[in-house]
Amino acid sequence: MQIEKWDGSIKDKDKILSLMKTVFGENEYSTKNYFNWIYEKNPQGNPIIVFARDEKNDSIVGIETIIPMNLWLNKKLIKSALSCNSAVHPDYRNKGMFGMLIDEIQKLAKDEKFKCIYGIPNRNSHHAFVNRGFSEIGRLKIYGKPFKISKYFGNHSILKPLDYLIKKEKDQTKLEPFKEEFDISYDHLFSKKIINDKIIFSKNKDFLNWRYKQHPTRKYETFRYSEKNELLAHIILKKTIFKNKQVVVILDFIIHPKVTEYKEIIKFIFSALNNYNENCVAVISTVNTGFREHEILKKVGFMSIPEIFKPEPFYFITSILG
Repeated sequence: MQIEKWDGSIKDKDKILSLMKTVFGENEYSTKNYFNWIYEKNPQGNPIIVFARDEKNDSIVGIETIIPMNLWLNKKLIKSALSCNSAVHPDYRNKGMFGMLIDEIQKLAKDEKFKCIYGIPNRNSHHAFVNRGFSEIGRLKIYGKPFKISKYFGNHSILKPLDYLIKKEKDQTKLEPFKEEFDISYDHLFSKKIINDKIIFSKNKDFLNWRYKQHPTRKYETFRYSEKNELLAHIILKKTIFKNKQVVVILDFIIHPKVTEYKEIIKFIFSALNNYNENCVAVISTVNTGFREHEILKKVGFMSIPEIFKPEPFYFITSILG
């Protein structure tokens, strides 16, 4: 078994995609469009891809990757990377190979001056990361708000009286999604967040366009709130399946630090969510509890989701590289 770094070889790229198809089946992870998007078009820089090659048949049987996704910590830019899309062929598991890939990618990342790697591994890979030097910072908390309690449980009529317990906004207008490219107004908004927040992911207009407009398979909807031509808030949402039910997920939610009165922001959120209350049973979010955005979502009616409704723990891990 040989551990190698991907050097851009088309031949090895095809073998990586073959491995992804074996592990994940026919989905986006095994397509060239997704590979090109996530690894070759990221505006924050080039990935590090390491893989295990079985020299007997020249096949790629394991992979670990990181992509640049920088952090701002106390107003300083920290060169950071996100671990994503790990995979090991079923015939090669439990042989220590994945640990070797994790070791190698940490070494290469340090050589390229990354300060940290972070990720959200699944239950299967969590212990491998921790055993190889990653630290578990905590578990991401999921918050949710049902549109109707009776609808979540299959429109049972006996539960319809409970629907009145759900917080609603009197103004039931709907906002039209923002369909244009993210522009410089998002850079201005993000620059204010850097000053105000202790830690935040680096998200300028180029990153947002790559992440949400250029994704080859997923469709996102953006809603924005402005006053006097100044962008004061935006929210990005995506419909998905959660516990066999269609829900809408908040992927990104930012409020300008100058906003101190939340009445209009709350109306804005309700108006954005009104686009989904007919087809989705609930809206969920993982907004950090330390941010004002979380406090506002609580005012809208978001609550911590009980463990029985969660598919599996969402571990947040990091490796500090120095």
